Amino acid sequence: MGKWLWLVAIVALVVSIGWQVASQEGAEPRARGERVRRARLSPEEMRQRMEQRQRERIERMREELKASAEDWQVLGPAIQKVLDAQQEIRRYTGRGMMMGFGGRARGAPAAGSGAGAPTGRTGARVREVAEDSPLRSLSELTRQEGASPAQLKAALAKLRKDREAKRAALKKLQKSLQELVTPRQEALLVLSGILE
Repeated sequence: MGKWLWLVAIVALVVSIGWQVASQEGAEPRARGERVRRARLSPEEMRQRMEQRQRERIERMREELKASAEDWQVLGPAIQKVLDAQQEIRRYTGRGMMMGFGGRARGAPAAGSGAGAPTGRTGARVREVAEDSPLRSLSELTRQEGASPAQLKAALAKLRKDREAKRAALKKLQKSLQELVTPRQEALLVLSGILE
């Protein structure tokens, strides 16, 4: 009987230790995640990180494309122009915008609240574009309670026309880049989303 008691005690001890270790491992990632959430980046820090990631991406691309230093002097700027044009289009497409049923960005003040600049994810994107841009104009109109349907339609038409012009400019840049690369490089650029 004494052996069974010792065996049960050992098993209980092992299970107890295993449970404690498992619960500590489960708590650690949560604590790390909380620290990450608390460490919010300023807009400047975010911009710097994005620029660093883009530089790293371009460097990896140069290696992947197996471009000589001489070739890269031509390809690098052409690829950068395409990436910049794609970024500009993303800014205008509304990707990532969190619109509420009231037509305002999540976190944006309600129309007529007397608040100034747009806030929330949409507001951040709108602040990135020029004061006279169609995107900013449309954003401001959607926050005005008295905006007429004709004003909204005109602002939408202007935004769509501007988007199409940006897409056409991107297509032109992509075609120029496509003329500079080998078939293998073209395939890699298509796979990376730089060419279509």
